[in-house]
Amino acid sequence: MPRRRSRSSSRRRRSREKAKERGRKRRRSSSSRRSVEELTPEMLEAQRKQKALEEKLIEEEVWRRYEAELQSALDQRLASTEFREMVKVKVDQERTRLEEVMLREVEEAKQAILEDVTRKQKEEEEKERAEEELRKKEAEKEQAVKQKQLEAQAKLDEQRLKDLEQRQEEQRKRRDAKVAEEAKKVAETSRLLNTQGQRQSVGFKLKQNIICRPSRLGFAVGWPEPLGSLGCLVWMPAEQQKLIHQGKILDDKSLVKDIGIKEGEFVVVMLSKASSFSWREICGLGVDPPT
Repeated sequence: MPRRRSRSSSRRRRSREKAKERGRKRRRSSSSRRSVEELTPEMLEAQRKQKALEEKLIEEEVWRRYEAELQSALDQRLASTEFREMVKVKVDQERTRLEEVMLREVEEAKQAILEDVTRKQKEEEEKERAEEELRKKEAEKEQAVKQKQLEAQAKLDEQRLKDLEQRQEEQRKRRDAKVAEEAKKVAETSRLLNTQGQRQSVGFKLKQNIICRPSRLGFAVGWPEPLGSLGCLVWMPAEQQKLIHQGKILDDKSLVKDIGIKEGEFVVVMLSKASSFSWREICGLGVDPPT
């Protein structure tokens, strides 16, 4: 109640002062109009300046009093219990609002962080899946290349095997043909040896209990088989064939027949009785042939 009275009294006081000021202005204006014709320009200028100064002082005084009244009202309001309660309520409301804003911002930030983490996890998983798919494709491609290489190698090996089998078959056929040809030659030689009827057939055999022994000519296998008055038939290693052809073993009167020329095979040498070489020199066994 005292605060309300002070406010109303201050308003009445300000209104009275304003009314007095308006009265003074009217009196000054009326007096100035009456005496305007009597004043000189210098006096008018001085009067104008005086009026401006008075108005400025009045305005300053009004503002000073207004600020004083306002400060007094503010001090009274700040010192009142109602104002303190109002300030407390406002502070509590503002605190609650700020807390709500802060909690909302925290939740929004938390949600943004969770979304960012989830997004990064999804991106990482997609990246890993893409890398896994790429590795699978590379492995499949490499496996396909290896499979093609294996298939090509298998085809090449199969072709090589076929070629080898074909060569072996050709070699076998050539060998069989050569053996047949040599047998034919042996038969022809036997036929020539029997032209005068000295011997109806020529044959020989090797004893299984005779062991080959080395000699200066190489190896002689088996005992020489006599061929009657024409000589005998002897098995010799193939390397002695060169010596036979070079005339280092048999003389010109010898009759030589070769069977096979490959390494490890033997030649059949038919010796005439007029040969200057003995059985010991030819066979290298250290014994004479059987009679």
